Amino acid sequence: MKQLLLTALLTINMAIGFGQINIDSLHTSFLTTKTDTVTLRKYLQRLEKLSSENINEIEITANWIIENAVLKKNDNMLAAALVILGDTYLNAQKLKEAAEVYLRVITLTENSSNYIDLSKAYIGMYNFNKQSGDYDKAMAFITKCLTVSEKNNYKPGIAKSKYGTAALLDDQSYPEKKRHFQFNFQINE
Repeated sequence: MKQLLLTALLTINMAIGFGQINIDSLHTSFLTTKTDTVTLRKYLQRLEKLSSENINEIEITANWIIENAVLKKNDNMLAAALVILGDTYLNAQKLKEAAEVYLRVITLTENSSNYIDLSKAYIGMYNFNKQSGDYDKAMAFITKCLTVSEKNNYKPGIAKSKYGTAALLDDQSYPEKKRHFQFNFQINE
């Protein structure tokens, strides 16, 4: 019953969002486990466009993508949906859920070529730890993001890492910032 309700809600939502997709074919694609990668990509694009205020809609869509990505063994699609879900949880102040999702992405992508979602997960963990007040862990995650981004010449990750480091060092509530600043930039008094 739960799966049927989920299918109905997602079908209606996506039919409205895509506009010109035939509702019958959309419904059929939801009911089969043979959803192709192109369909998953369409739903992922729709998921990216949803506002973070629509947390229920995002959860429903993301969980459907996650379920189908697992069935298709498509780790890249899985990681992308998880990152969006983690960002949504973080924006909604569901910090525990956000951390769990980001750590799952890190575990999934650490040894793969998916450096984009790995960088995004590191940034998510940086934001989680910064909001939680664990500045040392935040610094560790933003440094990992910078390392991965520079290694792969991923410019958005490099920019966000440098901005995150500067923001963390500028934060007045970070007591260890002077020690990190001296260590990372080898500045002597």
